[in-house]
Amino acid sequence: MLANNLVASVGDLYSLTVEQIASLERMGTKSAENLVSAIAESKNQTYDRLLYGLGIRYVGSTNAKILTENFSTIEELSQASFESIEAVYGIGAEIAQSVFEWVRIPANQTLIRQLQLAGLQFSSAKTASKSKTDQAFSGKTFVITGTLPTLKRDEAKKLIEQAGGKITGSISQKPTIYY
Repeated sequence: MLANNLVASVGDLYSLTVEQIASLERMGTKSAENLVSAIAESKNQTYDRLLYGLGIRYVGSTNAKILTENFSTIEELSQASFESIEAVYGIGAEIAQSVFEWVRIPANQTLIRQLQLAGLQFSSAKTASKSKTDQAFSGKTFVITGTLPTLKRDEAKKLIEQAGGKITGSISQKPTIYY
């Protein structure tokens, strides 16, 4: 697709048609339809997954989730100061600097606009204020190691996050609870 000048950036993927793809060497109509369908389905990704997918240096899936919980739109994140990004619990100076610089690069701003025009949602729905019982783990960080007797690891992570806790993948001095 690059050699045929169909795609110059990630945003161009969303304007591809079945006809354009099917005309490529070793690509049939059915494969082209499947590819266009998969590209269209990718528009349904959550804001944190989209932010992670942008490939910002040092921003993994956990950091993307933290950032999107604190900056509900990409515009809000783009306008944030270095200090306000760094002040987010779980985001250090190196990550904050990387994000701060990335969102200010004109080519990246153009890419975000192009992806938004294609229908990708760089915003999160504001959640209703949760009761204190819903936030029992607020401010606590967990590491899950080994096997759990009654839950799968992903189920445990989801429950902890719903209760306001954070999950980290490695043992350090910061986690409050290990299991």
